[in-house]
Formats: sequence, C-alpha cells, structure tokens
Amino acid sequence: QSLRGKEKIYVYDTQEKELKSIPIERFYHNFNKDKDRDRYFTISIDRLTGKPVLGKIYQAIRHQRKNKLVEIKTGLGGKICVTDDHSLFTLNENGEIIEIKPSQNPENILSLSSFPIYDNKKNVDVTDYLSEDLYVKINDEYIDLRCNSHYHNKLKIYIPLTKEFATLLGYYVAEGNCTPTSVFISCRDDQEKENIAHLVKTIFVDETTVTILQKGVRFSGSLYSSLFKKLCGNGAINKKIPDFILFGKDEIIKAFLAGYLSGDGYIENKNKIGCSTISETLKSHLWLVFTKIGCLPTIKDKDRSKEKIIIKGNEVKKTHLQYVLTIGINSFDKVYFSLERKEEERKKCLERFKNKPSYKQYDQRRYDYNQLKPLIKKIFGAKISLKSYPLSVQWIDKIKRRVNNSLIGLPNPSVEGVGKEEIPLLFKKLFIFDNVQPHSDLNSSSMYFDIRNINSFPQQILAKNIIKKQIKRLKNLKSILYKASNLLPVEVIDQKEIKEQDRYVYDISVEKYENFLTTDGLLAHNSLFLDFNVHLGVPDYLKKVPAIGPGGEYTGKNYGEYEIESQLFLKALMEVWKEGDCNKKVFAFPKMDLHINNRSFEDPEQKKLLEYACEVASENGSPYFIFDRDDISLASCCRLRTRITDQEMITHPEKLRFAGIQNVTINLPQCAYRAFSNRGISDSSFNYSKMENIELFFEKIDQALHLAIQAHLQKKKFLKMMMVNSDGALWEIGKIAEDGKPYVDLDQGTYLIGLIGLNEAVQYISGDQLHESEKAYKLGLKIVSFMSLKCEEYSEKFNLKLSLEESPAESAAGRLAKIDLQEFPDSKKVIKGDPEKDEVYYTNSIHFAASAPLDLITRIVKQSKFHPLIKSGAIIHAFVGENLPSPESIYNLIKKVWENTQCSQLTISPEFTICNLCNKVSRGLTENCNYCGSKDVYGVTRIVGYYSKITNWNKNKIGELKDRHSGNYKIVVSE
Repeated sequence: QSLRGKEKIYVYDTQEKELKSIPIERFYHNFNKDKDRDRYFTISIDRLTGKPVLGKIYQAIRHQRKNKLVEIKTGLGGKICVTDDHSLFTLNENGEIIEIKPSQNPENILSLSSFPIYDNKKNVDVTDYLSEDLYVKINDEYIDLRCNSHYHNKLKIYIPLTKEFATLLGYYVAEGNCTPTSVFISCRDDQEKENIAHLVKTIFVDETTVTILQKGVRFSGSLYSSLFKKLCGNGAINKKIPDFILFGKDEIIKAFLAGYLSGDGYIENKNKIGCSTISETLKSHLWLVFTKIGCLPTIKDKDRSKEKIIIKGNEVKKTHLQYVLTIGINSFDKVYFSLERKEEERKKCLERFKNKPSYKQYDQRRYDYNQLKPLIKKIFGAKISLKSYPLSVQWIDKIKRRVNNSLIGLPNPSVEGVGKEEIPLLFKKLFIFDNVQPHSDLNSSSMYFDIRNINSFPQQILAKNIIKKQIKRLKNLKSILYKASNLLPVEVIDQKEIKEQDRYVYDISVEKYENFLTTDGLLAHNSLFLDFNVHLGVPDYLKKVPAIGPGGEYTGKNYGEYEIESQLFLKALMEVWKEGDCNKKVFAFPKMDLHINNRSFEDPEQKKLLEYACEVASENGSPYFIFDRDDISLASCCRLRTRITDQEMITHPEKLRFAGIQNVTINLPQCAYRAFSNRGISDSSFNYSKMENIELFFEKIDQALHLAIQAHLQKKKFLKMMMVNSDGALWEIGKIAEDGKPYVDLDQGTYLIGLIGLNEAVQYISGDQLHESEKAYKLGLKIVSFMSLKCEEYSEKFNLKLSLEESPAESAAGRLAKIDLQEFPDSKKVIKGDPEKDEVYYTNSIHFAASAPLDLITRIVKQSKFHPLIKSGAIIHAFVGENLPSPESIYNLIKKVWENTQCSQLTISPEFTICNLCNKVSRGLTENCNYCGSKDVYGVTRIVGYYSKITNWNKNKIGELKDRHSGNYKIVVSE
C-alpha cells in the first residue's frame, strides 16, 4: 500500500522555483487542484545506475488503509512510516536494487550517499523571487521599491552566485531575521560582524545602509527584507535553503555551510560537527547539502516539550521538536567555518584525526555494504582481506578505483593477440591467481591451469579464456560498485507498529523512475503504470508449454493443465476490478487488458467469464477488450500493442519482453497546410483526386517520416552508446542476460511512428471531416495506407522495426494545434475546441471527431477499418458518460465487433464524480455530490487510454471532453 499522510516528501515546484518539504497528504490535496502536470518533481533514483535524479510526479493517490502502519528507524536517525506491505529498497548480494517490505523485517534499507544534481546557475535573478507589485525597474541592472520610502531600496536584478553570496545566505539561515524594512543577522564576534558587513557591501550596491550593532549586523531596505524572506524564510521554524544553493556546485554549498555553521554549528568531543534547527524543511535541506558533498549526516530528534525557559519573568514551555544533525570527524575535511576561532578548532581536530591509526579513527557509521563482500571476494580472492574492511563509502570508492585501474590499458579489441610473455602481466593486473582450478567460475574446462606451463599452447588458449572471463567479471563489478557508491544501505535499528492507525494512506506516481525520497533520506516505491494482460482461458500457444511454478522450477505439467485454476484466478481479479477501491472508485492501474478470440464465445466457461467482464464494464468500464485475430500480442500503456513473433519467446514465456523504444508523431494537418498553402478550405470546386497538390501532400508526409526515422536512428545510437561499457547508464539492460540475450535489444525493439489529426488534415484538403463524406473517409484510408506501406519499406531500408501507432498525444494534441495557429492562420478553420479558452486541439490520431453525430456502431465499423494498418496499437472508446449500458448490450456489442469488424481494442468509458468529503462515487460529472451535496468534488474518466482525475488535465483535453458530450455514444445493439 502506501505512506502515512504525515510523512514528508521532497517536491520541487518549478513555478515557485523551490524544493519543498511537504506532507504527502497535503500534496495529495494540492495536486488534485493543480492542472499543470509538468509542475512538480521529486527526488528519485535511476535504478539502473543508482544515481539521484528529479522525476516528474504525474499522479497523487489516496487509499483506505488495509494493513497496519509501522515506523522504521535507521541508525542514521532517519524514520519512515508506511504500511507493512509497502515496498522500500535494499541491495542484494549481486548489487541489484531490490524491493523489500517492512513485513520482511529488513536489516537495512536504502538511502543516498550522494546527491549529484546540479543546475550550474551563475546568477540569481531576484525578480524570480519578488512579487511584481513590490518593485519597479530602474534600468536593465537595478530595481527599486515601487512606493516612496526614506530607506534605501536599490537592488541589483542579477546577483552573481558566488561563494560570498552563499556564505551570507548561510549566516542569515543560521542567525538572521527580517523586519518589514531591514535584515538583521545576530552575532557577537567583532571580526564576524566586520566579515558580514563586508559581504553585504561586496554583494549589493555600494550605497547599501549597513549598521554594525552590539548584537549583530543590520542592512536596511524593504527589497532586501522581501528577498531574504522569500529565499530563506523568516523565523526559526520557517527557515530553508534556496533552490540554487541546493542544486549548486559543491564549492557553493561548502561556502553556504561555512556561514551557516559559523552561526549555528559547533564542534563536539573533538570528533563531531553538529547543528540544530526546529524547521523541518531546513532539516531536510541540511541533510541534502551535507549528503551532496559526501558528509553522510546523522539526524536525531530532540523533544523539547519538557524544557522550560523564562521570558520576561514568565515560565514558557518549548513546543517544537529540535532536529540535530551531526557529521563525523572523517568528514571534517569536506566543510569549513567562516568564523576564525571555529575554523582553527576544526583544523586542529582534523590534524589529530589524520595522525591516528586507522582502526582508532572515529566514524559514525550505521550503514554497511556487507552484502557485497561475497561478490568482491569472488573477484579478488585472497588478494584482498575483507575482515578488516569496514565497508564504508570510502572503501567502496577505493575498491572501485582498483577495479577501474585494472581495466585501463587492456589489449584492444580482444586478448586473442596477446603473447605468452604478456599473460603473466595481465594475470597480475586483473587479480587472477597463477593457478586456476578446473570446473570453476574462471575455468569451466576440465584442464588445470598453471602459469608455469605457459609455454604450452593449450595452456595459452586456456589463459586467454580465463582473462576474458575475468575482464567480464570486473566490468560487472565496476558497474555494481558505481551504482552502490551512490546509495547507502542504512541499518534498521527499530521497527514498531504505531498507535495512531490512520484511515487513509498516500502515494505518488513518478514518471519513469517509480520511486521517491522522503525528507529523512529514505527511498520508497511508488504506484505504477501497470497492465495485466489476462485471458479467458489458457491461450492455445501456451497449452503445451511446460509450466514454471514457485521458485522458478518446472512443475512437471503444461500450462494447459492449469486452465481451471487460471480461470478461477481471473474471476477473482475481475471481482476486485468490479468492486473498485474501498470507496467503490475505479482503479486507474493496473489496467485490465482482456484478450478476446473465437473461443471466448464458443467455450461455455470462457463465455461465462466474458459475460462477467461485461458486468464489470457496465459497472465501471475497467476492461480493455483486446481482439486477438490470428496472432499473439501483448498490450500496454494507453494503447500500445506488440505482436509476438519470436518462437522462442512463445515457447518460453518467461523470456517475454518487448520495448517500444520511442514514439515520433507526425503532424498530419501541418503537412496539409504546407502542401495546400494556396487554397482555402471553402473552395467548393476542389477535387482532391485531380489536384497535383495531393502528391505534394504525400511528399510532405514522406519528408516527415524521414525526419522521424532520423530521430529514431539518433536515439538508437545514443542508447547503444550508453549500453556498451559497464559504466554506461544503460549497461544493465544492454548486457547479455542469463538467457543469452540482452534485456533490451535495440535491434529487436519497435520504433513507433505516431500520427495525429487525420480528421483535420482530411477536412482541410477535402472540406469534409472523416464522418461527413465518403470521399473524405476514403482519403483518410489512403493517407494511413501510404504511411503503413512506407513504414514497411523503410523498415527494410534502414534496418529498423518501424510501426504505426495511434499517438496518445495527451499534450501534443493541444501543443501542435497552438503552434499551427501561429504559423498557419488557415488552421483555425479546422482546429477543434475553443481558442478563447485556450482549449484548442487536434482530433486524436485517426479518430473521428469527438463530437461527430454518427452513432456508435457506425463509428466502430468505420474507424476499425484503419486498425489493420496501425500495427502497434489502435483503440476505440465508447464514451458513455453518465449512461449505464446493460451487461447484455455490452456483450452483444463485443460479439458483433469481433464478428464484423477489424477493431483492435475497445473500451466502455463512463464518467464519475467523487466527493472529497464523504468519499462517495456518483455516475456522471456533476458540480455537487449526489449524496451529501458538497461542492468539494472531482471528476474521473479516461483521458486517453487510462482513467485519471479531470482536475489534472490540460486545457486541450478539457476541450475534447466538452466535445465528447456532444457525440452519440449510446450502446444499442440487437441480438
């Protein structure tokens, strides 16, 4: 399931340019109201490389809690509260990032050991952080306060992001506060006051009024006050670090910490540097900046509620938690103090540390890479002792350097030409022993290898094979160590069930990476975009295939012998899909891709299941009816479909995998505008079959196809480059897997050619939309036939598996329409939607207009004639809105579609209104809840090929939704 609502996550807001620490529950409610799906990002890791990245958040989710909530605490002080079935991460003995649940009682879970995300900003534009009604531009260099004031307010527009500016911000975060007209930084040390005053004068304009007071330094100006409040917060509980520091270079971060630690930092027991804050956001930001420069801080929460202070003679309780962060002596060389007396103390402590024997050096480690020891030992053998190795980040780096050095300067391109004199040198360089036993990891032959017999030709051949295997193992270890060095397996020191078992738990979906970091630095899994390809019985091609059971072991039976069990399982799955979540809300994921063939209607048991699936479709539209016509296919994403032709994959389904490498979409209306630029849509005498422009139109499509192919070839080359070496970002999926093939084979992947706006292209050329005349419809078929044939031709020519796909085009449908409105004014005659409300769009792929008045049967019959030409996925939606079609009518529709059309996929797509107050679900889209009358509601329906909240849609999809309501999608099918 998910996280407790109070659990905080990192959210980078691209509009406000701020990395926020937000309770996931609050983010869920805010995200519902935000229509810009490109706005929010979170910190994730790339599971292939282990590197931190910013991943886009595309969904926020709330579940009713079904499992108990547990709190996990780590040795570095991090905490996370999740349901006991929610996946966290750890490393296994092969160095792979794997999921692990609290119910499995993990010994350690993953955090980050580094945070190498940089934006390389050189200047800070203060107008990005100040309200426009506050200032007026004097010229290109300065702004001033909009209203008159006797305080000086002149401020540079662009402040260079220097170490001096970073240090000043560090001082402010530690000891600063703002009044409406000034900034004050508290300090007692006279030299420190002079330093702060000098920083202000250096960074800002010379006329800045700076006053050195008994308790600190003040510089005046409402603009300064507003800027520092926005950048760093005001008041101890609101303090934070600006985004340009968090994503800045290491030298900028160290300069910030020099100022901050000079104010709030201290040295404890000559072996720790500590600091404390009551700001949760600042705690999470400090954890990030320390981690970014490799300091690995420990966090402790200090409850101050029992502490009492005296203010003006009155006893007052402290109510805020205090967060204490410390770094060990082994990190003293990575930070420094601006304050001279503290800096001198740091240097003395560091000098003592360096003079100590290594076994006496203090390290506040509560993490370990012990699971990697067998893997390292396997490569190095007795050439390395791991008993005395505390497998810290530093030791992992040392081993990584040893491995890397061993792979430098190897014979290129192979070892076949190596002479017998070089073999002993290579053995030493690659950590291979002089004697290698037969039938071992390095020597699979039955021959014993002895370096003393290297003059023997068979021994030379064997030596070269051993060298090749060791190089392969070292490259694999290098990749594992590079991944591990970005991660930190932190020790779990406590796990307990919490008393407050909240009703709801929360999750987010992160595009591509499927994980996110909490503000205590712990990685959690997220909700996925998943498809379940389900069949009403065991497919014929699987019936005689040996079945694999638990543990990857063959059961002794074929899959066909498990048909009854598979049907029981499918029925149980469909019951869950029909019921929805705890509030009867339809599941967005996993999608139910239900495969239909002849036996679906002939076999009594399959027919019963299909009839039940039609009940589910009537209830909430969950099934995607996939029509399998004489081929083997898998469905995924919005509509992507892949035919499986590899006989080995068919007979060994455990090897099934496919990849749509990239989709490049052709803007068909723009091809029409370019070809028919000299005529208008109102030309009633136009006959496209006699116009030479039609040939030019097809030329424009052909040019676009060539451009798309070039994009595919460039992408393929770039991806291949990242798969070649073990330090490549995609090496893990490009290397040879256990079955002898790479997990992703770029030569076997599908390179998709999408299309958009066929309806508008035809309308611009012929004057009619696809549904308005037979000539327009036939022109549409001719265009798609041309593209399909060209894909086949170019597949052979360029050695790429090219295939047409209906582009989902959630954003492209609107973005391309807006571009064309600017570049081709005539486009306004065919583009759909309301331009006054910025809701313009092109009709999806080959679809008929959403508002077309033709009945559903005609829509399906005509639209499905395009489907055989679109090999990688086409779909028809029955947007039934608030209507509740009967299961019987849906069954008849599915049967008729199977028997009388070439339709690939069909969905029944209703609409729902969900109340945030009472959580009830109503059929149709309404402004008020039908049960409690609340206006705090949101709508759900299919945006393209999956259900999502309408509040998250962009404006072009809102425009399409309005047009759907004008269309005729009523299901009326006779027996």
